[in-house]
Amino acid sequence: MRTLKLSVLTITLLSANAYAEIGKAKHDHAPVKPMEKTMAHALEKHSTMQLNRASRGTPKLAECSVNDFLNKSGRQLVSLLKSVEPTCTYDLFGLDATQGRQMFTEANMKVVADEVAALASRYSDRDTQGMEQLVLFLRAGYYTQYSYPDAIGDYSSALEQSVRTGLNRFFQNGNAYTVSDENGKVLREIVTLIDSSELNAEFIWVVKRLLSGYDRTYKDSYYMNVAVNNGFTVLFRGHNNPDFVQRVKNDKTILGELFSFYQNHQNLLGTDNQYVLENSVRELGRFLQHSSLKEGVGKSLKEILRETSLEGDNAALWLIAGSMVDEYDQANCKEYGVCNFTKTVEQKALPQKHTCSPTLKMRSQHLFSDQNDWACEQLADQEAYFHQVLGTGKQPVANDENKDLELVIFDSSKDYQTFSGMLFGNDTNNGGMYLEGNPADPNNQARFIAYEADWMRPDFAIWNLRHEYVHYLDGRFNMAGDFGRAMTQKTVWWTEGLAEYIANRDDNEDAVALAKVKKIPLSTIFNNDYNSGTERIYRWGYLAVRFMFERHRNDINQIVTMFRQDKYEEYADYMRSIGTRYDVEWSAWLESVQSIDNGLDEHGPQDGTGNPSEPTDPTDPTDPTDPTDPTDPTDPTDPTEPGPTDPTTPMDPVLVNDQWRSGLTSDGKMYFYIFVPQGSSAVYFDLWGGEGDADIYVSPDNWPSEHSYEKSSTYYGNSDSIQIYGDVGNRYYHVMIKAKEAFKDVSIRASFR
Repeated sequence: MRTLKLSVLTITLLSANAYAEIGKAKHDHAPVKPMEKTMAHALEKHSTMQLNRASRGTPKLAECSVNDFLNKSGRQLVSLLKSVEPTCTYDLFGLDATQGRQMFTEANMKVVADEVAALASRYSDRDTQGMEQLVLFLRAGYYTQYSYPDAIGDYSSALEQSVRTGLNRFFQNGNAYTVSDENGKVLREIVTLIDSSELNAEFIWVVKRLLSGYDRTYKDSYYMNVAVNNGFTVLFRGHNNPDFVQRVKNDKTILGELFSFYQNHQNLLGTDNQYVLENSVRELGRFLQHSSLKEGVGKSLKEILRETSLEGDNAALWLIAGSMVDEYDQANCKEYGVCNFTKTVEQKALPQKHTCSPTLKMRSQHLFSDQNDWACEQLADQEAYFHQVLGTGKQPVANDENKDLELVIFDSSKDYQTFSGMLFGNDTNNGGMYLEGNPADPNNQARFIAYEADWMRPDFAIWNLRHEYVHYLDGRFNMAGDFGRAMTQKTVWWTEGLAEYIANRDDNEDAVALAKVKKIPLSTIFNNDYNSGTERIYRWGYLAVRFMFERHRNDINQIVTMFRQDKYEEYADYMRSIGTRYDVEWSAWLESVQSIDNGLDEHGPQDGTGNPSEPTDPTDPTDPTDPTDPTDPTDPTDPTEPGPTDPTTPMDPVLVNDQWRSGLTSDGKMYFYIFVPQGSSAVYFDLWGGEGDADIYVSPDNWPSEHSYEKSSTYYGNSDSIQIYGDVGNRYYHVMIKAKEAFKDVSIRASFR
């Protein structure tokens, strides 16, 4: 996915049509659902649901087109909407100004809103009357009005009243809260309609109702969780409405509901529904921006920060709470314990640096040296192939200053979700992202953010490594202007299809298999946008680009020339001139196309086969809170040495394998060490028992501090545990126990295997 930095933020992530709400939010912490890859490249790994299964009742028509809607109005429009699948409305979010003016007239919006109001009171928790499609139409209308305000014009108070009536009747109907996926599909859309119609202030009570009603029955309902999450969007954009803010100031109970949700639903950590818990903290913290609410919200955030940690399973909550403080109350960061927030997170999440070439540098969480080298080699090969196929002459487009790329690699998909959005402002509901930024700015840093495919371990792979790198090359050498300029016309078939084609070459079994069982006209693929669904965007995009290279290279040359010269309007005319001309040839080509092994390495060296990359900036000498720490006077690589000693530890500092040391008491720091013999594959450290609150920090080869360590555990209390795997043998491991609160009678154990 190629995007402007901070320009494309997924707000609700329900299905392809949810992206109709992007652009209305320009904030880097919008509520999101991680890993639901509706616009990404890894859907097949994570998807557990089938979008928009037909509701019970009258069978819906799945075949439809935009023209079917453009030619209808009044009751005919209502009847059509009620007769089609919800997916048929998705393309309505992509209408241009002229189509939008024809489709979303005041009269059409009003008749649909009145139908919603008529159906809402008798809604039975099963969508037998087309409620979902009707609501989607209204959402598409408001979105198109937002996108083209001059073309659509203002809507009247009469329409607003009709929508208000429908919302009130629906949410006062107890069936609206039935916990089922079938009901959730409707509920998610109508909750979003609150925000689309800008009635956020009037329906805060609905968000409170959704939060208070959340219980264990929601566990297995994907759509009900999305519906609750969409309530956070109502809060998120409500801050732009003075009436919303005033209502919260007058009645602060929504703040209590958000904090109670955090307190009562810790069981969501580690589940597919964790995002709902995360967003409850995020939207609570966002109220810090209002001075009259700061004291109460701050108290809640301090408790959340005290109960969570950057190293624990609840790290995402600590990060979210900390980021809200960093954004809205940084002047009082000491009260929260999160000063130097971004630097702290960067040092934890991305301690390693590696340079591939003058134009490619890497930052990573944990890679071995041969894995760095493998990634560099893969991209060097990819770059050479790109220039060969596209005939670029290695000449960038005019005014493109993205002379180098920073490749960021997180250790896992979970780490990507946890850290990337906070550090780089990107959406993390995807398989990686290229952030182009403003290529005309000499100070801009183009950045590709990726993560290890942790589900493939012990095999090592960086998910979408080659695909995303193509976006950088395409943006620099083909597509003039920034991402927004390139998206002014229908270019998605090219940008995503080319990335798939260059990354896979002629080896794409999934796309080829799809071509044998299903036919979509090439002219349809040419009109792809980011609402077209994963299959059409990536697999059919790949097929379209490959077909054009194989059969119509002259067209490719002309298209690319127009891209490079910033002639996107001429490109659109050119594609219209092609029209359906190649559809018959395309259909025959789909029958014959084959997948051919490309000989590329899908997997790099496994963990532990090379040397660990050295972390950067291991200490922070400028940090005034870091006292002089003891240093190790011995050679830790020499097992004959007795090991380090520390005069501040009033007992033998040597830990014996798998034996507890008890009675530890301190209001400061204590230091220990253990030698781990050659051949060991893991070492463990555990704190247990006693009183107070002790934290543990561990580092090989030198003494740790709270600012320089390899691993730490800082849970509240004394149930802390650290595990280190890999090539851990033939070295000393140094331990610091630090009192967050004075501790007494705590025990420590180190063990290795």
